[in-house]
Amino acid sequence: MSRKKKAGNSRVALEILKQRGKVVDRRLVNHYRMRMGLKPFHEIRKPKISKKNVEDRLWFANYMSNWTEDRFLNFACSDEFYLYTNRKPNSKNDIIWARSVEEIPDEERFRMVGAHPACFGIFVCFTAVGVMWVAKESGQSWDGEYFRQVLTENVIPFLKDPQSVVDPESVVFLHDRAPCMSALATQALLKESNIDFLDNTMWPGNSPDLNPTENLAWAHALKSASRGGCLLTRRSPFLDMKEIFKSVIADINNDTTMLQTLLTSMRARLDAVILAEGGPTRY
Repeated sequence: MSRKKKAGNSRVALEILKQRGKVVDRRLVNHYRMRMGLKPFHEIRKPKISKKNVEDRLWFANYMSNWTEDRFLNFACSDEFYLYTNRKPNSKNDIIWARSVEEIPDEERFRMVGAHPACFGIFVCFTAVGVMWVAKESGQSWDGEYFRQVLTENVIPFLKDPQSVVDPESVVFLHDRAPCMSALATQALLKESNIDFLDNTMWPGNSPDLNPTENLAWAHALKSASRGGCLLTRRSPFLDMKEIFKSVIADINNDTTMLQTLLTSMRARLDAVILAEGGPTRY
């Protein structure tokens, strides 16, 4: 068996049956791998972009081609996500088995697999001058009704506060095409609230590389939450994770230079989409 195998235990057992005619239980394959010192790592794949996504991304990048970096400072970028201490083990076919991280080539991106990882759901929205966030209540899903409640009680007041944005009259709300955002009721709420936003006809699907919030949340927040060792353990209570993220947000709020850099990076992101002919970019 190879030292590194991008296949699940069941698939390996099936290959042994086909090639050697021997019936091997998948648990035996797993035991053998563990005995050999191999560990499972999950490969992080690029987003799947369809032909329509490519066309939509190119259209959007060209549509925004006249926007300067300074104009993007009026953006209020947002996203909702789940903060796991380890990757949730819900995918078997993208596992990389290796004895150590050093055995995995640099071009492969991965996270360690963990059982029952602690999870913290949050919504984040940031502008050039500040950040607001909402913790997902225990058991609450990001459905349209809950998302519109977050918009009404938190986001819309934040966008209309002169202390939170560069110019309340010029702010543009940005979110991806998640079902909670693309719902007609959500789009109507934003219009009725006189909030300028990128609606369903504009924002291209499967385009996390065009939303700077992805970088704000994962690159900065996760790094900060883990500084000084792993502060989020596998059994961390919800409230402990919430307190840790509060300190992370406080750090981000004090770093307006980083916020503005992320927003002005929209120009480079859109140019990269054009250069990639609508395909995925390094962002």
